Amino acid sequence: MSETVSQPTILVPIDASDLDVPSEALVELLSPHQLVILGYYPVPDQTATEQAREQFEAEATDATEAAADRFAEQGAEVKSVVVFTHDRSKTVDTVAAECDADAVLTAGAVGDVLDRILGGVTDELITQSSDPLLIVRST
Repeated sequence: MSETVSQPTILVPIDASDLDVPSEALVELLSPHQLVILGYYPVPDQTATEQAREQFEAEATDATEAAADRFAEQGAEVKSVVVFTHDRSKTVDTVAAECDADAVLTAGAVGDVLDRILGGVTDELITQSSDPLLIVRST
């Protein structure tokens, strides 16, 4: 039996060391959904995550909250998480599992994968966004 997702939770990872905010088109597109904004702060291998957190926590939190606020202003139900990490991919996977995300939004080229992606939300994200997107279903 297939399960219908009535209110999908979408994990939106952002680089918290970069002060760019999501585009208006992306904000409008995702705002009807439950969002978890993951502000990940990349930490070099030779640096302890605790040390980076002590030094950059305010900056990372501000960047993450700025992104979350843009979605909330458009009516999205938003939670935010700030993580300092050596491994972005592992962090995204872990947080996606912890928040029971139905989808993970990441920037990148879609290419031939587009034909294999199904679902109204996903199709709309891809066709409406001016930013390159790759959406992968969490397991």
